[in-house]
Amino acid sequence: MKTAEHLQEATLAQRVAGEDLHVDDYVAVLKTTGQFLSCMWDHFDPGSEKIVRVPYIPDDAGTPLKVFAICLPFVYAKRPNDTVATIDLRMTEIVRVDKGIAKTVRKQIKGKVGSAAILP
Repeated sequence: MKTAEHLQEATLAQRVAGEDLHVDDYVAVLKTTGQFLSCMWDHFDPGSEKIVRVPYIPDDAGTPLKVFAICLPFVYAKRPNDTVATIDLRMTEIVRVDKGIAKTVRKQIKGKVGSAAILP
């Protein structure tokens, strides 16, 4: 039995600014920032409600998205399951993903219906 082994060299995702993006680029979310009112914490001063920004890495970080439209600060991209992701660059840091890697990963994810890697 013959098996074909595909060895692919590791690549590095590169941070990218919105103005450097193009339609058909592959991107992935690196991290995002959530905004919460200070009253959501246990020990807060009722007289000093403030917006607290909390950076975090979302569950679907790294999932390759294919950019189909750009209207800064918004980037519109397709997930592997063909749903649309709206990325607000004021709150989200993205990276450009190698095209070959992105296509390979998207193909693998697309076959897995209900995968945790694909969030609505």
